[in-house]
Amino acid sequence: MTALSMFLARIPVWVLPLFVLLLWLGVRARNARSMPMSRVLIAPIAFLLWGMARLIDRVAMQPSLLAVWCLFAAAAGLAAMRLARVDRLAFDTDSRRVTVPGSNAPLIRYMAIFWAKFAIGVATGLLPEHRAALLAVDCAISGLMSGHFATNLVLILRAWRSALRSAA
Repeated sequence: MTALSMFLARIPVWVLPLFVLLLWLGVRARNARSMPMSRVLIAPIAFLLWGMARLIDRVAMQPSLLAVWCLFAAAAGLAAMRLARVDRLAFDTDSRRVTVPGSNAPLIRYMAIFWAKFAIGVATGLLPEHRAALLAVDCAISGLMSGHFATNLVLILRAWRSALRSAA
């Protein structure tokens, strides 16, 4: 058995479907589209939960990682507040739909998260002696992801609420 086939055999079964899903969602996001408000919230909620689930796993092993996660979540949240473009969303409160402009940003963001998480998983398997440092990096990535998506979620909901008030 070659080193490559041994490596591929150790990759969890769910990794390829997750990659395909994120790639598909990212490619679809390159085009403007109209969708129900509830669907706009799915990605931020899913990524936020993913980031928090990793936090729970990691903090159980090493409680000091909570500080790492919080620091990076706060930094990403502040950056997202400055960079988020919710003003580009068009809300139709009557049909409860949102028109989202096309952008390469989701594809880049999803692939960056996937490959960073994949690399950490591979490194943890190959370098068990560096597990503590890799857990800290994993918590930092999860914090960045959670802070970014939590802030986007709040900003989208605030913009939606504002649109509802304007329509009333």
